[in-house]
Amino acid sequence: MNLQEVLSTLIAAEDHSVALLEEARRMAASRRQEARRRFAGDREARIAEAREQARTTVETARTAGEAEAAQILQLGARERSRMEDRFRERVDAVVASLALEIAVSSKSKSSRR
Repeated sequence: MNLQEVLSTLIAAEDHSVALLEEARRMAASRRQEARRRFAGDREARIAEAREQARTTVETARTAGEAEAAQILQLGARERSRMEDRFRERVDAVVASLALEIAVSSKSKSSRR
């Protein structure tokens, strides 16, 4: 092999290595871009899932709050009804007691005079 052939082989090897390097760079760029796309897709999926979980949690809390409010209203209505019943049961005795107290007080004041 003469010097001309050696130089020719070296130049061909250099051209081939430059081509391989360019191909490797293109492949790396393509894989990086694909990884970014997959990462963005995964991130969007996680965000969508988190939104759905938050929506479900808020809906559950709202439903529970409404149920609790309805229960509180029912308990309040029952308590009010019981108070009214107790008042009705005792009103006559209270009025009679007050009337007797007033009568005794009036009689006591009139007998002092």
